[in-house]
Amino acid sequence: MENVDLKSIDIIVPLRIDNPDRLENLIIQKRFFDNTTINCNIIYVEQDTEQKFPGSHFIKSEKEELFNKCLCYNTGLELVKTEYVCCLDSDLIFNPENLLKSIGVGDICIGYNKTSLYLNYEAKKIISNKPELETLHQIIRHATTGVLDSSNNFKITNFYIVPLSNAVGGCLVCNTDILRKIKGFNTKFRGWGYEDNEIVVRAHKLGYNVVSLKDANAVVFHLPHTQSIITVKEAEIQNTIEMRKIDNMSVDEIIEYTQRMI
Repeated sequence: MENVDLKSIDIIVPLRIDNPDRLENLIIQKRFFDNTTINCNIIYVEQDTEQKFPGSHFIKSEKEELFNKCLCYNTGLELVKTEYVCCLDSDLIFNPENLLKSIGVGDICIGYNKTSLYLNYEAKKIISNKPELETLHQIIRHATTGVLDSSNNFKITNFYIVPLSNAVGGCLVCNTDILRKIKGFNTKFRGWGYEDNEIVVRAHKLGYNVVSLKDANAVVFHLPHTQSIITVKEAEIQNTIEMRKIDNMSVDEIIEYTQRMI
């Protein structure tokens, strides 16, 4: 199978490497794209007290400052030169053909079929040893047949922690001009949680077409990692409040609010 040519779409990956798992996942993701694509331009934007990933666009933060994933996305957005852009979490891998299938499908396309397979460390090890598309195909086949390949026989619990259905975040393919027009992501969110939901809801309220891929095989694979302390309870509460505020706004209120967003 030929590698997928991604010259028509830039990718933004926001970073804070707060534990070894996150760095390992990022390396696996990068190796996977190196092995399955050509002309792949990934804009890494890292926010931390010190730069930990060489080549990233670095935003220095104060000690104990919460991760602002949305600020990273918006910083990367200023560097995008393609008509479409993918906003991608650093712990997701998938068939890169999904990015091409998502281009032009709506103003914002959730670049998978809303099914996120949360892998465990055994599956992560398999993908790390062979970061290729065929490895994902093997895991998908295993999910339906109970067998990884002719020489290995694993139970499903050897690979999955929990499959999450009806997800919207982690891989959004957007028309770059429209993403800029709606002022990008909402930087009032801190840590992880609700930032992808918010931009989907806000774009929809502003009249833009938000869709997802319908292909049954268009899933994403979430690489496991230990929990960090970055998203504290207070931030989770504030994120929830911000999300509810957007949910309850009228179109006119959304327009006014968007104009004031940084």
